[in-house]
Amino acid sequence: MDRIRSFLLVTIAALAGCSLFSVDDHANALKVAVQDDQTCAAGGHKYPDPIYVACRLQLQDDRLHQAWLNVQLMHQTSNQPNGIPPPYTGHELYHPLNPQYFSCQPATEDKRDYILCAEDEKAENAGDG
Repeated sequence: MDRIRSFLLVTIAALAGCSLFSVDDHANALKVAVQDDQTCAAGGHKYPDPIYVACRLQLQDDRLHQAWLNVQLMHQTSNQPNGIPPPYTGHELYHPLNPQYFSCQPATEDKRDYILCAEDEKAENAGDG
């Protein structure tokens, strides 16, 4: 019985940890949305104008590209001997966001208004087939 109780406690703790991680991710996404909105508005762009959506796409794509570059640098510095190029690994390719599938939508959460932007992967994958 103690094993079952221990297993349940570990499972509950793990689920709580995942939940907190998800909450942190969501809070970070809202914070980034506000920062991106302020950056694009400072450039004179206003939602829902296409130039605003293009501005948000560029900011998000720049972050994705920088994250990819950081991963490449970590792989090169931690795993590779000097002077030897890193091996090709297909899962580490950078793919720019596709403007055709990128959109912004207004959202309200905790009585605050946000403009959330993302690439619709489902629509993009449906177009591939």
